[in-house]
Amino acid sequence: MKSIRFAKFSILIFICLTACGCSFSFNQKKPYIFYYTNELSKNFHTEKQIKASLIDTSYYKNHNLSSDEINDFYNFLSALRKHNYIKRPKDLPNKPLYRLFFTFSKNKYVLDVYNEKYASIYPWDGSYEKDFLNISDIPASINPYSLCKYAIPR
Repeated sequence: MKSIRFAKFSILIFICLTACGCSFSFNQKKPYIFYYTNELSKNFHTEKQIKASLIDTSYYKNHNLSSDEINDFYNFLSALRKHNYIKRPKDLPNKPLYRLFFTFSKNKYVLDVYNEKYASIYPWDGSYEKDFLNISDIPASINPYSLCKYAIPR
């Protein structure tokens, strides 16, 4: 009888602790629509050593970006304006064509390039929804789709 009560009490305590511990992550709202892009941009400003790699998600080809190519992606971030940040598009493909990884000393960010029109930015271990971008009006010289297509031709 005592062991049954102890088991019920243990389960009740476990459920309470689990529910309390998780409540913070479910109710948090993203501070602003370009939150992760802003964080990525800050890392570009503060870090001296940046590693970046590109993966073609269809053929799994890899390419390590040169410092000039990394600089082009920084220029892309600088070119973004308020109208480029959008909510998750209904016609967003399930899988990006290209995935870029930007590795800093303490953080790692991902830039998914879906097509000529859409991209997203998020940290490796983020708790908010990705930053979704409409990149259709970004000049080809710094457009992530064009840069990826140039680095890893299909």
